[in-house]
Amino acid sequence: QVLPHGDEALLASTVGVVIVDIKDPATPRYLGLLPLRASVNAMALVGKDRLAVALGQDGVVLADISDPRSPRKLSRIRLSGAAMGLAVAGGRLLVASGTAGLQLLDLKDPAAPRKIAHQDTPGYAREVVARQGTVYVGDGREGLALFKLDAARGRLWSSGSFPLKGAARALALTGERLLVACAAAGVAVLDLTSPLKPRTSAWLPAKDTARGVSAHKSLVAVADGTAGVVLFDISDTAAPRLTCHHKPRRSVNRVSLSRDLALVANDHDGLLVLRVRPGCVKGGQGEAQVLGSIPGAR
Repeated sequence: QVLPHGDEALLASTVGVVIVDIKDPATPRYLGLLPLRASVNAMALVGKDRLAVALGQDGVVLADISDPRSPRKLSRIRLSGAAMGLAVAGGRLLVASGTAGLQLLDLKDPAAPRKIAHQDTPGYAREVVARQGTVYVGDGREGLALFKLDAARGRLWSSGSFPLKGAARALALTGERLLVACAAAGVAVLDLTSPLKPRTSAWLPAKDTARGVSAHKSLVAVADGTAGVVLFDISDTAAPRLTCHHKPRRSVNRVSLSRDLALVANDHDGLLVLRVRPGCVKGGQGEAQVLGSIPGAR
């Protein structure tokens, strides 16, 4: 994962969280490292300068990143299952926990987070997002698992599931739309006008494997494995439009849209920074502009 944080990018790696300065996108530079003993699966900002990190079987770590050159660990909580995906809602932390389903943490004391609710899912909970009291879990081959959340009381209720083609791997919200990366099946565009009754309004194709997805308004970026990064305009969901693409030499695992940039997790080649808006090139379908890159480890 690549997580934007102001003029910085936080990179999930096998050695911990790498912090990179991207104020000048053409020359990203290392700032600091939060060393962790397990590979980082996901990250989420908890407030301005606190970071939650999902570490699989090692649970969830909370860290202070106010000094990017010297981030420090605040606490760690072990959980059942493997911490795979994270989302913040109403001051609580939702954790997609693999075979253990969905767990809810109270972060009031960052030095001592505690689990306050747990709901299983039929499949493998890989990622989670929340919107206006509704929680959507990417549950692998079981599609989406849906929950209602009362953040103030720390309660979760199961609200059924929504089947999808392929395995739900990654999620992104934009307005009343939910994007679901479903491996070789592509990306499902779901209408959330009725939050507990999603409706499929479009599919964005994948040439390889849709591993990650990010969205800003009507612009959608798809991390399509060996096919690279593909950008779509979904302002008309009846006719999604390919706007541009970029195919680096390494497989693309995740992508995050930030301002007019796409921050790309480019496997062993580290971070790739692309210019993608407004339009990648005049006239539409073309190559995104490569601004800069930096290896994933020093």
